Amino acid sequence: MADLEEDTGKPRQVIFYKAGMKDDVYAILKSVAIHEDLTYVIHANGRLLRSWDAEINIFSAQDVEAIVQIVHAKQFCRGCPLIDVTNSSRVTKKVGGRLHHNDCAVLTDADKEVCAACANLTKSLKRKATSTRSKRKVPVAASALRKRLIRATAARERKKADVKHLSEKLKNALTATLDDIIKDLPEVQKMAVRAAVMQQAAKSPRGHRYTADWLMVCLLLRLTSPKGYNALSSMRAVRVMKCVRQFSIYS
Repeated sequence: MADLEEDTGKPRQVIFYKAGMKDDVYAILKSVAIHEDLTYVIHANGRLLRSWDAEINIFSAQDVEAIVQIVHAKQFCRGCPLIDVTNSSRVTKKVGGRLHHNDCAVLTDADKEVCAACANLTKSLKRKATSTRSKRKVPVAASALRKRLIRATAARERKKADVKHLSEKLKNALTATLDDIIKDLPEVQKMAVRAAVMQQAAKSPRGHRYTADWLMVCLLLRLTSPKGYNALSSMRAVRVMKCVRQFSIYS
């Protein structure tokens, strides 16, 4: 249907429109307004279409007819199903319980139910729904948890055994290297070096156990009274030197 505005002194325009029922109200569904300067605008579903995929310049009546036929052949974009979308600036609720992208073309080709923007929106919402379902916690049976615990405990014990084995191996290697270094020293000095190294390697200074030979040397160094030597002499298992002065000869 076409309508020609009355001559009011303003630029005149011709409007081609299609009317029908919308929300139980008779309204204009689509319209093409041809201005006096041969420019035109298209309205659909109450919205001005700012972009148009079939730009046609008007030079004759055939061009006007072509524009009207193209708009008439278009159908309204159906959008995507209405789902729970929270605080999304990309969608707008439309009539009929459907969602449309803010950049919805409103009109689409007859062989397509939705425009490109709404089609991308539908794919995005489907991916979001799939991702939400995949993140839900799935209950695990107690038997499966028990098996996991057994495997984890066994793995921990193996790791502890490996660490202990490597510690012993490193300790033996350090001992062998130390023995090679101090092999030319006197025996008493060897014991002193070993005791010093053991003291440095100890994790805690308390409760450190020295070798029996080194303890005996330390004990003899601190005995300066005849009573101490007499006490040691009474012990058959210990051989005591004649006097303190002679200790330096053997040390």
